[in-house]
Amino acid sequence: MEKSALELDVNPSEIKYVFNYEKKGVFDQILAAQAKKYYQSDKKIRKSISNVIKAIATEGYFVIVGRGGAAIAKNIPNSLHIKLQAPLEWRAKYVSEEHHISIKEAKKICIDSDKKRKQFLDYYWGKPSDTTLFDVIYNCYRMSREEIVESVILLLEMKKIID
Repeated sequence: MEKSALELDVNPSEIKYVFNYEKKGVFDQILAAQAKKYYQSDKKIRKSISNVIKAIATEGYFVIVGRGGAAIAKNIPNSLHIKLQAPLEWRAKYVSEEHHISIKEAKKICIDSDKKRKQFLDYYWGKPSDTTLFDVIYNCYRMSREEIVESVILLLEMKKIID
């Protein structure tokens, strides 16, 4: 976000909504364009995000979590695209405990987050995204963090991305 904001010559707080998978309505964009000297459209902000993520991914040895990274870096050689998933109930329980909220509230947050992430990924993929975008998918409910990490390291070694 910092690099994109610097590239766009704006304060990071002005583009944070895009990183939070939110969209401004047409009316909000018109008001922003009239109110600011350096108005940046969602499209321009997303292009900047894409450029920054591509530059980071091309350098290598980075973990890009979310932000459409799998779609943005899909053509970068020597990459491994991973999707972590788990049942809604399991994720809601985790969110509920982490944020001290009810399971019902946590489910709403999870569902809303899933929707926004999918929209963000679809935008960068250029079509409705599916699991073929990922090299491997892990079910966090069925595998421990340690098992996932060990498996990822093994995959990276097998693909000769790391030694």
